[in-house]
Amino acid sequence: MLTFDMDGTLTASSEKIDEDFGKYLLTVFKSNPCAVVSGADYESIKNQLGFDLCYHADWVFACNGAHVVKNGVTQHKSNWELKRSVRNYLENYLRDSDFPHRTGKHFDDRIGMCNFSVLGRNATKEQRRHYIAWDIATNERKHIAKKINTKFNGVVARVAGETGIDLMHNNMSKAKILDYLEKDSVKFFGDKMKKGGNDYPLAVKLDFDQRFPVNGWQETHDLLVELGF
Repeated sequence: MLTFDMDGTLTASSEKIDEDFGKYLLTVFKSNPCAVVSGADYESIKNQLGFDLCYHADWVFACNGAHVVKNGVTQHKSNWELKRSVRNYLENYLRDSDFPHRTGKHFDDRIGMCNFSVLGRNATKEQRRHYIAWDIATNERKHIAKKINTKFNGVVARVAGETGIDLMHNNMSKAKILDYLEKDSVKFFGDKMKKGGNDYPLAVKLDFDQRFPVNGWQETHDLLVELGF
């Protein structure tokens, strides 16, 4: 089962899939068992990848597996919600962060999870670039995630995408897809496989030859071609 993260693996973060890559990937999806597992909600996945790719995916695991869709039909939805105490802590961090820009929509509540961003989801591309550089220099997101994971029980925080942090129940992660897929069949492509990233919990469950770390959709394309797909 070819299994793909989305942002940073099949698309640029929060962007629609490259048109030519999308056409190539559709031929792969039509001729091979395929799954998509992403922290994004199902509507965002459909918007970024397009209807055809989602239709031809055997499985779509949205919201890091909290929303499970098989052949277009929902199989499971988590009812977990972020606790008020954690939200209050993050609101305080949002107020105190030294990063200069706030663009709104800092909490994005999704099925079974919440994505938090100091920058906010209303940012321009230039503001996103500014925050990415800031985060590389300061490790702000790793610091926030570590604080959450140390301070609170029942919730786990993981760095996700380019500007956000995914928060969910501590038993929930992308590794939950192995409740639905045969582990030995999975070949997983992702860009956040290092410890602390939201691809790590799944990657660490797989053998070395089942993990394909990438840095952008172009590397995913090249790897698929190299592997004969």
